[in-house]
Amino acid sequence: MQHIVSFLSNPKSYNHTVDTVTVVQTHISYVFIAKPYVYKLKKPVDFGFLNFVSLEDRKFYTFEEYRLNSRISPEIYVGVVAIVKEGNSFRLVEDGLHNDSDVVAYCVKMKYIDDAYSLKNLLKQGIGNQLLSLIAQKIYTFHKNADNTEGLQGFGGINEISKNTLENFDQIEKYIGVAVSKNDYTFMRTWTEDFINKHQEFFKNRNEQGFVRDCHGDLHCEHIYYKDDSIIILDCIEFNKRFRYIDTISDIAFLLMDLDINGNIADSNRLCAHYIQLSGDYDGVLLLPFYKAYRAMVRAKINSFQSDNEGITHQERDEYIQKASHYFQLAKRYMQQNTRGVVSIVFGNIGSGKSTIAMELASLTGGVVINSDAVRKKLAGLDVFDKARSKAGEGIYTFEMTEKVYEIMKQKALAIAHAGMSVILDGTFYSKEIRRNFHRFLKEKGIDVQFVYAQCPEKELIRRIERREKDASISDADVEIFMQLKDRFEKPEDEISELYIVNSDTNIEDIRNQLHNIISTD
Repeated sequence: MQHIVSFLSNPKSYNHTVDTVTVVQTHISYVFIAKPYVYKLKKPVDFGFLNFVSLEDRKFYTFEEYRLNSRISPEIYVGVVAIVKEGNSFRLVEDGLHNDSDVVAYCVKMKYIDDAYSLKNLLKQGIGNQLLSLIAQKIYTFHKNADNTEGLQGFGGINEISKNTLENFDQIEKYIGVAVSKNDYTFMRTWTEDFINKHQEFFKNRNEQGFVRDCHGDLHCEHIYYKDDSIIILDCIEFNKRFRYIDTISDIAFLLMDLDINGNIADSNRLCAHYIQLSGDYDGVLLLPFYKAYRAMVRAKINSFQSDNEGITHQERDEYIQKASHYFQLAKRYMQQNTRGVVSIVFGNIGSGKSTIAMELASLTGGVVINSDAVRKKLAGLDVFDKARSKAGEGIYTFEMTEKVYEIMKQKALAIAHAGMSVILDGTFYSKEIRRNFHRFLKEKGIDVQFVYAQCPEKELIRRIERREKDASISDADVEIFMQLKDRFEKPEDEISELYIVNSDTNIEDIRNQLHNIISTD
């Protein structure tokens, strides 16, 4: 293997002009950065959960790495190249014209992309709502198109879920008293076992409903890039189906946890709100604390393992232990998130800025946004950005359909709030009776509820609706529909007591300040 590494470290070995080659090692691969391309060579290692010892296995998983990652970022993954033996040297073959008996190694060939474009680095500068929305759309589209055929279902069974989560605790026992206390270890293991036992039927239903798919498996900030107005996602897990054939909520939970651990909690909340709105997977929200805790435990375990690496300094060992401890504490916090959920109902006329307010409130509180337009379209079998092309009162906008939408919003809000998470309902809620109905229903179920009225002058409403028609929007309402329905909206008076008014005819910072005041009042 070392002769092949030396060969690929030489700029003259490539079929294109290369000035210098930078070699980076991971625990399973050598990465040769030979701009404008990158070549990844698998090491002949066996860690139990992966086995690359034989050339045949390395070949298979190299082609798998190319195939699987081409599902999500085909513009980056170029192909698989072979290294063939020629006398006392080697040759890099890219056209497939070689004898298999002469091949000594295979590499994935990728286009080079600078780390400056990685989400990890972009977060240091601060990112906006638009980028988070694009990331959510990319991941949702990938999940929607990912394979969920019957052969995957065994991996989503309760036995596999138990194995994936509980094996972490077996493997970290030796670090009790080093990276995690005995009390915390016992609490987290008991919580995990109890959660699995309590939700066995729920996990089974998720499996049967097709949420277990051929996912990415390793979604975190270092694997996501933003360049030329496009989201690029790299390095899915190819070496073990057990880590990739998972619930879509488990997949996105890794990225949300990674944002949390790095202090980007508002971005994590906003990304979660965007993804759930696109997917309509409000039931999956109930599993987020479990899967985020699981992902944090995995990272804690890996950092604990790395503290045992040979040849590292005492300082490096202490740093790994400290990182592991931080992940353990994050996992514990996810498990302790059992406060009573609050339902915030953000309402107002068409174009009043309800969705903007709802998303800002989500970023501040971590609440789950349930948007009436998104629920309506999912109910009709549409994607949220599909245009229904129905007039007011027709198609998916009939009175009966609206009644169904509100009933779904009630029931989803109740389930999520009972699980201890906050909910933000985003809709017109045009009549006093509808608002009273929601208030009465939630109060009778023991749920705290508050109303946030998005207030905006009509002239600005029309301007926003005209602008929205030119952009991708969940709402189908145009100016014509607004003019037909504007007088139907009943402004709030005394039908509800827990009412806050947000002036949306202002800049985003002022809206955030108004919401901060509401939160601090509570």
